[in-house]
Amino acid sequence: MFKKKVFKRITATVLLLSLLFSVSVLASCQEKETVALSVKGVECTQDMYRYWYMQLKDYYVANYGITDSKDFWSTQVPNADYTYADFVDNKISTQIDYYLAGNVLFEQYKLDTKLKDVWEAVRDGVEEEIDDGVNSFGSRAEYDAYLNEKYGIDSAIYRRVKLMEQKFYLAYDYLYNAETGVERATDAEINAYYTEKYARIKYYMVLKNFEYRVDSDGNRVVNAEGSFIQDPLTEKEKKEKAAYAAQAFEAVKNGEEIETFIKKDYPDMLKAAPNGYYLAKSEYYGRLFTNTILDATFAMKIGDTVFCENEDAFFIVQRLSLPEKGYQGVDKDQLSNIGEFAVNAKFEAKFAPIIEEIEKDTNVCDKYTVLSLLEEKYK
Repeated sequence: MFKKKVFKRITATVLLLSLLFSVSVLASCQEKETVALSVKGVECTQDMYRYWYMQLKDYYVANYGITDSKDFWSTQVPNADYTYADFVDNKISTQIDYYLAGNVLFEQYKLDTKLKDVWEAVRDGVEEEIDDGVNSFGSRAEYDAYLNEKYGIDSAIYRRVKLMEQKFYLAYDYLYNAETGVERATDAEINAYYTEKYARIKYYMVLKNFEYRVDSDGNRVVNAEGSFIQDPLTEKEKKEKAAYAAQAFEAVKNGEEIETFIKKDYPDMLKAAPNGYYLAKSEYYGRLFTNTILDATFAMKIGDTVFCENEDAFFIVQRLSLPEKGYQGVDKDQLSNIGEFAVNAKFEAKFAPIIEEIEKDTNVCDKYTVLSLLEEKYK
């Protein structure tokens, strides 16, 4: 959902949400006044920035099956020119930027007044959370000591970060809630997003290194873990596959329907998407649609058929016209998130100008990365 200019978005759904950073009470007090980010009167101190960085890193590690190790973070993301550390660092710093931008909009729209009852309930909830912490540890001093040992903050800073987070969420909901948002995506905007961002394709794949095992009906067979079983190819079989892929492409170019080949080798795919697949270049599709297919799709015109390949497979790709409002028709399940994507585009356009104005103390912010937190963790 959130992105910097350097990276493509990876889908969309979003993504909000710990270093043991021990400091002395004196050092903690001194650092509290160090401003890491500021924009239009909204500030994020070094303590707040560090806390958010720690929390968001933990979120990615816990929710995306990430191994918090130097080897993992240093690994290159497939089909990309950056590492997993680069990617997650970008996502975290971007989310912190959005917290600030959301707070600017919260103040601009005077949401503490417009949403008075909601805001009061939010503040009460934060106070209750802090009170629960105090009661759990027996005193505020003990609770502050815990927060300081774990995050380098006290309950007063914790209150500030939680209220800033809630201001961001309330501003987003006020603007983009699907039912009540004052700037939610209209039907016309969703349709414009569909026609501008999406392409429909049919494709046939010839694997280079293995074959999926199939049953008597031609459907792929899964193992006990639910994964498709793969049988490796011999060198002779690999050469035969390359020749077959070239022949199939020539046949399709000369009028043979691509469905003939798909039905023969992947009947389950044809059953799942008889009208083809809808792709948006800005979204992430895992291994189902590689960058090879995406790049080929958006480089050709409607009606074209191309042959392309990567290290895993040969692909014959046809680009087809988009049905009118296909997201409301028989293929709507493939496009069930289009409203969310259209809203994200509006969200990014609105928040981006505020992000551009954020003043950043790089001496502070650049100290915190997923790798630096990992190193600190094991000191």
